[in-house]
Amino acid sequence: MPLSSLTGHAAVVTGASRGIGRAVAFHLAWGEQGQTWLPGFGDRAEQHWGDARAATALIEAIATGTADELTGRVLLAGDDLDVLTRECQADPDRRRLRLGLD
Repeated sequence: MPLSSLTGHAAVVTGASRGIGRAVAFHLAWGEQGQTWLPGFGDRAEQHWGDARAATALIEAIATGTADELTGRVLLAGDDLDVLTRECQADPDRRRLRLGLD
């Protein structure tokens, strides 16, 4: 799956998963700019941490708006976003982020 160009766009990606941070690092390491800043890092990172394609796909879905219907919900690398969207339509509280003020 080719990555979409984000040239001229801004994307805010947050997460509490090592996978998402790792995916961002991998994209930077193997992208043109990343190779300029960290030449050879991509190969070393993959040896150490493994494959980050699922997290990269999630980041791309968020950045391109594909996951907009899931805003405010916990998303995990590897989630089937179509299935999760249907589950959330059937159960509005499914994976919804909540702030406890107890």
